[in-house]
Amino acid sequence: MDEEAAMVWQDVLDAVAAGREQNLRCPFCSKGEVFVDRNELRLRLECRACRRYIEGRMAAQ
Repeated sequence: MDEEAAMVWQDVLDAVAAGREQNLRCPFCSKGEVFVDRNELRLRLECRACRRYIEGRMAAQ
């Protein structure tokens, strides 16, 4: 995950890290709902409207 993309997605990433995965809006188009796909190795956030996404590994807690 590149640093610039992480900055744009930061509010959404923070919400997911806090356990809030419902009603997330895309930071690019503000229209699309963000789909969260995660497993123990990776996290992928994708806008249902504009299809922009970010994917990366979550830090161990």
